[in-house]
Amino acid sequence: MNRILRSLLAITIAVSSLVPTVAAESRTVTLSEFLLEYFDTILPTAPRASEYIALKYTNIDEDTPLYQALQRAVYYDLINNKAIALELDRPVMASEFRATLARHTGQSFTLGSDKPLDEATFQKALAWLEANNVQAATGGAATITSVPVVIDSYSPAVESAENFDILANVYDQLRTSYVDESKVSEHDLVEGAIKGMVESIEDPHSTYFPPKESQDFITTLDGNLEGIGAYVEMEEAGKLVIISPIVDSPAEKAGILAGDIVRAVDGAPITEDMQTSDATALIKGPSGTKVTLTIERDGETFDVEITRAAIHIPFVTHNQLDTGEHYVRISMFGTTVASEFNAALEKVFADSSDTSSRIIFDLRNNPGGSLEEVQAMLNTFVPAGEPMTEVRSRYGIQRSISDGTGYNRFKDRDVVILINGGSASASEIFTLVARDYLPHVKIIGEQSYGKWSVQNYYPYYDGSALKFTIAKWYSGGSFTNIDGVGITPDETVELDTDKLKNEKIDNQLEAARTVEF
Repeated sequence: MNRILRSLLAITIAVSSLVPTVAAESRTVTLSEFLLEYFDTILPTAPRASEYIALKYTNIDEDTPLYQALQRAVYYDLINNKAIALELDRPVMASEFRATLARHTGQSFTLGSDKPLDEATFQKALAWLEANNVQAATGGAATITSVPVVIDSYSPAVESAENFDILANVYDQLRTSYVDESKVSEHDLVEGAIKGMVESIEDPHSTYFPPKESQDFITTLDGNLEGIGAYVEMEEAGKLVIISPIVDSPAEKAGILAGDIVRAVDGAPITEDMQTSDATALIKGPSGTKVTLTIERDGETFDVEITRAAIHIPFVTHNQLDTGEHYVRISMFGTTVASEFNAALEKVFADSSDTSSRIIFDLRNNPGGSLEEVQAMLNTFVPAGEPMTEVRSRYGIQRSISDGTGYNRFKDRDVVILINGGSASASEIFTLVARDYLPHVKIIGEQSYGKWSVQNYYPYYDGSALKFTIAKWYSGGSFTNIDGVGITPDETVELDTDKLKNEKIDNQLEAARTVEF
């Protein structure tokens, strides 16, 4: 890859023929216009992590296109984030534009004499950047298709990293000289190096997905999957833990519980060198096929045979219990959960004369999901102008502020939230924020999982993806975090599995119905 990049950066393109001489009266480009349009062109998108960067510039307003463009530029180290006031109205010189292009894209533009940059020249240069495909002659090994890809895939800091040359040499040595050529695959060498980098940070919530696992992950967020129906995580090397079984899934019906440890799959042990994606690849399979998990629970080990199935996850379901309470089950914070939640609330509040029925939110075995989706739902619980969540990253602090939509409908209602050890991440955000702001709320069940980190999902051109931690969240009212601890219920009630199985009675739900406020 270094050879490709060096070849690309050596390309010099004179675009004087593409940018004709412009009349002297043509309008000049200000620094404000330049920064916005230039970075919008070469960096049209960036990972979500860029949104958490707190800019230090003293005269750039938040929530403006310019602020967002500069966040992307700072994220990629294209500009320095300094506590200064930018001269936004001054003209940009053609020499500045030429030097900036060379530094950021490796392209050398001939833009005429050193004079203020005129609008026509600027726009034609931007159009060239957008329209021109730049390819390196590498025998088909790789192709750079546009300037944004160059920026996205190359950072000078990489080659200057300590021992980076050794990494490249190890790759070359194994590829060209390892004794058993059949065991040497360029693809596997690169993928192994990527997985090794991710494993080195020792974060159970960060992982690299090869293309198939990446697609499976996205499918799950959309509410569809094929397998046993359980969320898992490699909590530590060789320890694959069930975060939660999906409601009514083959895993739940087979008796799999949150907190179970998977020690083997069809007799193949879960080893210390496996990532979560490696282990789940063993568990997944076509609908109708069987898989045997070796489970460790409370110091005992036993086998569980499960028949895989096609599973659709309705993110939100609602029904009114015979005793009058509204029961809202949220199974996961997937891609459409906020709209499904709002639809369920319309049913809850359909009868305007009913102002006292208790509302029960069931988040048991809800492993979390999208931070953006849960934030869209929390307006319901938080008065207008108050912070719902606070997200802290290496670039600063970002608070999401409630618009108060629907708060008046909840402030006088009795609300009960059911949680257990499978309630994690976004489920815990939902629960804590409700507790922070609603005057009549009770939490019933068992200690939650305890996950306070925010992950970014970063896809690559080959279909693979990197999911990695970019921030930590705090509830907006009390600024509480529960990492590794979880939420302690107001009333701890352990699920009576025998009663549920034999009598179809959910003792935790019964406690939610009858708890006194």
